[in-house]
Amino acid sequence: GTFELRSPLIVDAELTIKGAGADRTIIDFGAGSQGFDVRRAGLSLVDVTVRGGTTEGDGGAIAVDRSPLVLRNVVVSGASAGGDGGAIAAVGSIVSITSSTFEDNTASRGGAVLALESEVEIVDSTFAGNGARDGGGAILLSFPVMASITGSQLIENIATVGPGGAVFVQGSGSTGDAVVVTKSVFETNSASNEGGALFAEGAPLELRETTFRANDASAGGAVAIDGAAVDVLSGSVFEENRAALGLGGGLYASDAAVVDHARFDGNTAVGDGGAIAAFGDTTITDTAFVGNATNGSGGALAAFGSVTQGE
Repeated sequence: GTFELRSPLIVDAELTIKGAGADRTIIDFGAGSQGFDVRRAGLSLVDVTVRGGTTEGDGGAIAVDRSPLVLRNVVVSGASAGGDGGAIAAVGSIVSITSSTFEDNTASRGGAVLALESEVEIVDSTFAGNGARDGGGAILLSFPVMASITGSQLIENIATVGPGGAVFVQGSGSTGDAVVVTKSVFETNSASNEGGALFAEGAPLELRETTFRANDASAGGAVAIDGAAVDVLSGSVFEENRAALGLGGGLYASDAAVVDHARFDGNTAVGDGGAIAAFGDTTITDTAFVGNATNGSGGALAAFGSVTQGE
């Protein structure tokens, strides 16, 4: 059934809600109220849909403060925040998202999810059609304690002014644990700034067996990273991404980059580096470059630092 709630649901003790399936159990907060307000307790949602929820602050559907949050087989749609995290805003929390879908959520940053100083694990989930003005069309990871995205689909998310069409990662420097993305697909995401699919600032990235297809940004058509290292490993594919104004049709890297057993196919850039624009020490091993193009120099690779061919 559908349960209509028109005021915030404050959670100050452990709460688990298990529905009969996301298509059968719907919690509807509408457009006039924030949803769950979790205050140093814990919330688990299983087999439900959370629809609507709005706030002028952070976390339209779910706001979590220093608490564990678990979502499994959940759909979150149509939530909005004037601040960050249209669907979820988590601060100092542990967030686990499995087999869930986030669609049509909006915020200033992190259209679907904001996680600040939190542990985040996203597995087998879909983020589609989410939007943010100032970055992270779907997800904003701000100073993550630990973060991973595995087996997930991020499709048609948009950052209309800021960077990171699907994901924006903010870190404090080049040290610390990398944000790890494995066996995922980023497709047709866009940013008017850098990183059509993914932008990281001061946070290392590790990309494994992940496909970036038809993403678009001003620079770093698929991925842009500034102030930290990036590893592109184990069969990752960049195809038909575009840097519409600047460098790096597939990948823009300001610092050290390792590219190992990857493929760059049909990426384009108005500036240098049809496939890759790299400014730090770059190591490339067993990687294919096919049909990449640029209006500048380096159809495959524009390197402004040292380049090493790996064994």
